[in-house]
Amino acid sequence: MNNHSTSSIIKEVQNTLEQCNAFECNNQKLVVAVSGGPDSICLLDILSKLTKFHQFQINVLHINHLLRGKESDLDEMYVKEFCANLNIRVHTESINVIEEAKRLKQSIETTARIIRYEKLLDYCLKIDSRFLLTAHNANDSVETVVMNFIRGTGLRGLKGILKQRQLDGVNLIRPLINIEKKDILAYLNKNNIKSRFDSTNNDTQYTRNNIRKNTLPILEKLNPGLHKNLLQLSNISSEINDYFEKQTSYHLDKLLISNTNNSDNKNILIFDRKYFNDLEKILQSYLIDAMYNLTTTNKSRHLDYQQVQNITSLVNSKTSKKLNLPENITLEVNYNFVRIYQNQSNSNKELIDPSTINTDGSITKFDNWELQTEKIENINSSNKLNLIITKAKTNPYEGFFDYDCIKSNLLIRYRNSGDMFQPIGLSGHQTLKKFMSNNHIPISERNFTPLITNESKVLWVVPYQTSQFAKVTSKTKTVLKISVLHT
Repeated sequence: MNNHSTSSIIKEVQNTLEQCNAFECNNQKLVVAVSGGPDSICLLDILSKLTKFHQFQINVLHINHLLRGKESDLDEMYVKEFCANLNIRVHTESINVIEEAKRLKQSIETTARIIRYEKLLDYCLKIDSRFLLTAHNANDSVETVVMNFIRGTGLRGLKGILKQRQLDGVNLIRPLINIEKKDILAYLNKNNIKSRFDSTNNDTQYTRNNIRKNTLPILEKLNPGLHKNLLQLSNISSEINDYFEKQTSYHLDKLLISNTNNSDNKNILIFDRKYFNDLEKILQSYLIDAMYNLTTTNKSRHLDYQQVQNITSLVNSKTSKKLNLPENITLEVNYNFVRIYQNQSNSNKELIDPSTINTDGSITKFDNWELQTEKIENINSSNKLNLIITKAKTNPYEGFFDYDCIKSNLLIRYRNSGDMFQPIGLSGHQTLKKFMSNNHIPISERNFTPLITNESKVLWVVPYQTSQFAKVTSKTKTVLKISVLHT
């Protein structure tokens, strides 16, 4: 890595912010995460200097994690004083990370990072800022590469820390990512700037600290140019990964048949199995992870190598099967299609009481469904009847029935065990379960598929098929039309 002088560090930060369009508008609001440590204080001082050449507004957010008692409070006081001396706006928040980690049942390190970004993004939204700056440096990126290599995260992890990326509509920028720690310390020393030191940085129970203090020094003894080589690996991995992500985006548009939300506002993805199986294996891996990420609410979560391999093997096989994934996600392989969805907490749809269908034209509501009926009377010509029969074949969400064949007690409900069905054109009955299987209705939808029934007879499996019973014929005088208004 190149050594950076004080002036070149300032120039590096300025160039990065210009490239990221942070100075595009006058008085642009930049949110800066400042812990009080050397990296964030260095970045803040540089930004203060750049206000002489660019019109922008610095908004500091300091988060007190309450991990080090009085030491944490002194960090907060220091940041406030430093910002006051530079006439910079500062906002502070406190989070009990230890309590949150216990509640979420995850490490303190992970919890602190997740909550920190949540608070930063919330603050960006609050003050209407599109730019968030953090002070990650080149050493941080090297540590991340090693940490991800150990975890086995693949090319994505070997990219290290990116200079810029979009995070929930906010442009996240790391202006110091190409600057080494020693150059940052040299900048502070030359400018006679003191900073705070986080004593937990010496605690090797945290993975990153262990890598910094123990793993990297051993590797550097074997190769003094390790940092430079790892950054080169990071750049190469980033280029390769970017290429495959572009390919993934291209094929995702062609692959996806449906991307919808259910009643709980959770994504349900359906993709073409044949199209998927014709792709190269590496693209399959990227696509599986991309679709998983689209489905889960935790957008920072990715599948590991073995999970991806298990999924691609299942989709490539000839079997129909379900696979449970992290974050309560289910992947369901059916004949020609694959579904990925987050399980609903209240999936016992059979417990919902049936609703009586109003035949007077008023709306009937059942679960998330809405129906409306219409009587078509005085059908005295074959042309009019043929028009109705033709229309019945065009819209799967409209059902047409011989009104005189239907008695009272018209209901909408979900399936029951032992339901029988006589599809139109079939002389005999079959179990509803067999009908659903023959018509490739996904397993995940079978309990959620509404049925229109007349006493014990199933008239319509919405929106798949109507029954032979009460079908419209040449002898029909009055037609009952049932329309699905909302699903």
